[in-house]
Parts: sequence; structure tokens; C-alpha cells
Amino acid sequence: MNVNIKGIGETTIDSPTKLLELAKKHEHMFSSPIVAAIVDGKLRELTYSLERDCAVEFMDMSTEVGMKIYLRSLVFLFVKASYDVFPDCRVYVEHSLGDGLYCEIIREDPISEEDVECIENWMRKLVEEDISIKKYKMPIDEALTMFKKAGMEDKVRVLKYRKSQFLNVYEMGGMKDYFYGYMVPSTGCLKWFRLKFYLPGIILQHPNKSNPTTVAKYHEQPKLSSIFRESDRWAHILGVPDVGALNDHITSGKSGEVIRIAEALHEKKIAQIADTISKDSENLRIILIAGPSSSGKTT
Repeated sequence: MNVNIKGIGETTIDSPTKLLELAKKHEHMFSSPIVAAIVDGKLRELTYSLERDCAVEFMDMSTEVGMKIYLRSLVFLFVKASYDVFPDCRVYVEHSLGDGLYCEIIREDPISEEDVECIENWMRKLVEEDISIKKYKMPIDEALTMFKKAGMEDKVRVLKYRKSQFLNVYEMGGMKDYFYGYMVPSTGCLKWFRLKFYLPGIILQHPNKSNPTTVAKYHEQPKLSSIFRESDRWAHILGVPDVGALNDHITSGKSGEVIRIAEALHEKKIAQIADTISKDSENLRIILIAGPSSSGKTT
């Protein structure tokens, strides 16, 4: 079987051969670990088997696709370690913050710095064990039952609207979870991370594609952090802590109520900003407005 590898050339291999085996032979030619490949124009995991002549382009961690796969797999590792250390907890990966991912672990007692250290140590133990990350095709009803039993109500809410009859579920060391996207083949690939205690949660620090084998330094962003917390409070006031809950409101005909409350909160915030500007108007020379599309900047 002939395989044309982009940037390397044509090579002859036995059929079938997994991409992982081929990647190991050529990884020394890349600046960072290979985590996936594009085969004849389609993105494939390294567990994919080559069975015919094809063109392959390896994706290492210096590519945007490769780094996304690494981060997704790292999140799975964090979730697995958190449940191993605190079996009765609930883990929420909230948003990016200061070159990291802000996460919260909900349990009877608030987490401490020592707890965070225990989770990080367990993550490193799982990396050393090089546990395979396996993918299963599961009927949606079976997956919903499994997530409901595990107490993952947010996941149940969003997946019950999925039209497909099947779901790809990943397993790591006996724990099964759903992720939208591909994974690395095993925990041994996830060597670069750090956990930072950040009340009331944790920052999962990770590399970036410009320096994929070094954990990025955390940069404090207090204003952005406070905005995220305010947004979280608003979401709970609206009764839409996740996309599944928003879908429930829409299907029950309550979307108008959500919009009206959201607009009221938004107008109140604008009034607060106006008061802040007015109090210090003599010292201000320029006011800059930033925000995403359709966030009300022009209005």
C-alpha cells in the first residue's frame, strides 16, 4: 500500500496500518507531537486504520486543529481525575480565562489548594499509565440513560434534542463521556498542563500552538473574570445555565420571557456604566466600547 505523506514523500506500508504506527515513524520530523491526520481530505484520529493507497497530512500540536484535539483530550483527563479523587462531585468546564480554562468542582465542601494539588497529581499518574482513550458508537437513548444515572443533567438536557439515533462516546479508564470532536489515542500524549487554584474554581493551564510543549504562563485578568461571573449570575436568573435549558424554554414557548428579562438586565448594566462615566467625566478623554457582534454596541 502506497501512502503519500505531505512534506515527507511517498512510502510503502503493510495494509492495514494504524495512523498511530505511521506517525511514530515520522514524528521526529515534526516540531511537536502528532495528534491527528488528514487522510484524503478528511480529518482522522490516530486510531484510524489505513487500508488503501491514500494521501496523509499529519497534524501536530503546532496546528490549530491539533491543539484543539489536545485541549479537548486534556479536559477529559481533568474530568476523569476530578471524579476519581472526588467521586460525588460535579465538574463544570466554564470558559477560557488568561491562557487557561476556568473550571469549577461542585461538592459538599469547597475545594482547597490541597484538593487542586491532589487532582493534578492524579492527572499526572493517569498520564504515566498511558491509558487508551477508546471511542464507542452508542444509541442515543442508552447514552441519555447513562448520563442521567451519572447525574450529568446538563448533558441530558442538550442531547435529548439531538436528531441522530447514535452518539460517539469516549472512554478513559472506565469513565465514559461525550465530547464534540476528536481525541488523542491515549493519556500518555497529555504531558503538558498545570492546575492553578482560583477561587471558587480552578484554572486548567495548557500550551498554545505557538509553543506547544510548554505550559503558557497565566496572566491575571480580573475585569474579564468579574464579567464572566456576572454573566453566570445572569444565566441563573434567566434559568438558562446551559444550552439545554435554553432549548427547554424555547420549546415550551417561554423564549419571549427570557428575552425580556435579559434586556432588563442589559439596560440596568448600561445605566450603571453611564453613572460610572458621569462621576468621572472631568477626567475622561476617550471612551472605548468593545464587544461581539449583536451585543448592542451601536444601540
